Amino acid sequence: MKSQLGLEQMVTLVVFISAVSFLFLEISFQESKIKNMLEEEVLLSKGITISTLLLEDAGFPANWDKTYVQNGISTVKRFGLVDENYNKTYLLSLNKIKNFTSICKNNPQKFREILSGSRINVFFYDKNHNSISSCETYNFVNFMNITRVFSYIENDKVKLGTMILVIGR
Repeated sequence: MKSQLGLEQMVTLVVFISAVSFLFLEISFQESKIKNMLEEEVLLSKGITISTLLLEDAGFPANWDKTYVQNGISTVKRFGLVDENYNKTYLLSLNKIKNFTSICKNNPQKFREILSGSRINVFFYDKNHNSISSCETYNFVNFMNITRVFSYIENDKVKLGTMILVIGR
């Protein structure tokens, strides 16, 4: 007996190979889409964590803005922008904001080390969107913006401000 491949078998084979190829490509596409969504969620989570620490904690040591360099060595273990004199969440120290952005600009390697390797740009604005202070050291391709509201004391008056934290890969 001689085996012959008929037209029906050839059409069936082509349809089967097409279906398997389509399924493989669809799974590959969905996998990369899910991976991108997961990476975005990780960035968002890191950004929210960093912004929460900055706005709800005084840092360690609590007066790091006054003693952040002793004998040329940084003493900052954890950034926090809360004014330690009032110790209220979201009430920030202007001096800490200025020193935070100064460290970011002048010593980005130490800045990233304190932030556990996170790459961020940060902008502080008053309620009229005038810049209080900022640090922009990275150009990101993929990034997330986290916007938070805070208060600060200037000339014995409590004022409102906005922090925009940009975190990226």
